[in-house]
Order: sequence, then structure tokens, then C-alpha cells
Amino acid sequence: AIANLAHDYARIVVFYYLVQSVTRTITVGFHICGHELFESIIDTSTIALKVIVIACVVAKVENASLVTVAYIQVLIGIVGALARILFPAMRGWIRPFRKGMIGQIGVLHDWGGFVQLLRAIVPLSVGTVLEYGEWEILVL
Repeated sequence: AIANLAHDYARIVVFYYLVQSVTRTITVGFHICGHELFESIIDTSTIALKVIVIACVVAKVENASLVTVAYIQVLIGIVGALARILFPAMRGWIRPFRKGMIGQIGVLHDWGGFVQLLRAIVPLSVGTVLEYGEWEILVL
């Protein structure tokens, strides 16, 4: 029964981890430029919002399940990701990185380098997913 609950939860929450990974990839340059406080504020806000909303839903909704918690995490994660990208874009913080992020596609210029990158990224990504999954299962 626990494995089925974890399976249903993981099927949904993996989308949250995907959104979070893409967003962090886009905003990693802000740490270099001195805007790390912004991301810390967004992270703290979204985590606090998740805890409050999940606690309220679990306390008030009679049939709340782990799947409900997963949907709440995904929804708040998407809102946080949008804030993490749109606010810096409006402030002009992305402008110095735009050409490198969008204007140059590495696959078109150096296929061999891209393959090497994939060889390094895929095992690390699988390890990260397993690490987070293991932590989520241990929390149950």
C-alpha cells in the first residue's frame, strides 16, 4: 500500500523537480552577479507557502491524500518558477546572459562536446532523481 502511495506521488511530483531543475539552470547566473539574495527569498517564500497550504489542506479537507500534496507542490513550484524567471527578466538581470542562453545552441557548433556533456549529465541526473526519490520515500 505504501509503495502504491509513493508511486502515485512520485508520478506527479517528478514534474515539479523537472520545472525546478530548468528554472535553476536559467537562474544560476544570478549567483555570480550578486543576486543570490533574490533566489533565497523566492525559495524561502515558496517553501513556507507550500508548508502552510499543505497543512491547511490536510487539516481541512477530509479526503486529502499524498496525491493532493503532490499537486500542491507542483502548482506552487510552477508559480515560484515563474516568479524566479519573470522578475529578473523585468529587472533586466537576464539581459547579459540572453545571447549565451538563447542565441547560441551548442549542439549546432560542437556535437562532440555536446555528447561529452550528455555523458556527464545523464548519470548525475539519474543520481539526483534517485536521491530525491529516496528522501521522499524515507519521509513517508
